[in-house]
Amino acid sequence: VDPKGIAIFGHSYGAYLALTTMLRYPESFAAGVLQAGVFDWNAFGIDNTYLDIRFGSVRGQPKVPDVQVRPAAHLDGLRGALLVVHGNGDFNAAYSNSELLVKALIRAGADFEFMTYPGERHDWEHVDTDRDFLLRFGRFLDRSLKRAP
Repeated sequence: VDPKGIAIFGHSYGAYLALTTMLRYPESFAAGVLQAGVFDWNAFGIDNTYLDIRFGSVRGQPKVPDVQVRPAAHLDGLRGALLVVHGNGDFNAAYSNSELLVKALIRAGADFEFMTYPGERHDWEHVDTDRDFLLRFGRFLDRSLKRAP
């Protein structure tokens, strides 16, 4: 399989997993699409049960490397292009997490695109948003993946 033709997608916790996978295996993915993710668990509030379940941490003392708790702070190894999308009405994964990621991507000089969906919550609620997202997703993959003839 040619990694220049592989993309990874994730929504919510899956967006976090997609980004950390791209950072761990940078040669394996040409692109990633991250929807409504959390990219800095410290900013999310590391001291809660939700994170204890996912990371197996003792309150305030995660047992995982910093690159997993704060992937947005470790973008130096990122090789693939990213499409980051988030609704600014998200009550589950705060929109500010994507803003933090975008700031870090800018600092890292990364290849990325960012789309905000005004008023959208964690899962898209409007058909126009669904349509735009799917069309944007397809155009991004067409630009980002180097398909063999």
